Amino acid sequence: MQSEIAQRLEKKIFAPNEKLLSNTGTDKIYIIKRGRVAISMNRYGSDQEHRKVLKIIDSHKSEHLTVTDNIYGYTAVFSNRPVKLEAVSKDFTSTYSVTKEEFEFAIRQNDKDYEYYHEIKCRIDQSNFCE
Repeated sequence: MQSEIAQRLEKKIFAPNEKLLSNTGTDKIYIIKRGRVAISMNRYGSDQEHRKVLKIIDSHKSEHLTVTDNIYGYTAVFSNRPVKLEAVSKDFTSTYSVTKEEFEFAIRQNDKDYEYYHEIKCRIDQSNFCE
């Protein structure tokens, strides 16, 4: 599965203050390879005044990162819910991304991976009935 997904990754470089992800949603999982990204939420529209920074992902502090610390967008891919977060590059940032369709295609190649994918979906989306 890893090589299937790796073949589908799209590399992109963002300039400082460039939006990687906005409140309009995404169908991608993003991996930050290098740089810093501010993840914020705004419940009252798009103005900066009401934005709250939830966390800063900093790849330069790699010795302190866990596997999921430099990944975002996965909740929307697993739950089919729109992302209500915004991600803004704080300096030059290098990312890799994979779309939901490409991710699902890759994991369907292995029954166990596909089963595990659905288990995760059930855990994220508590409103659905899952066995």
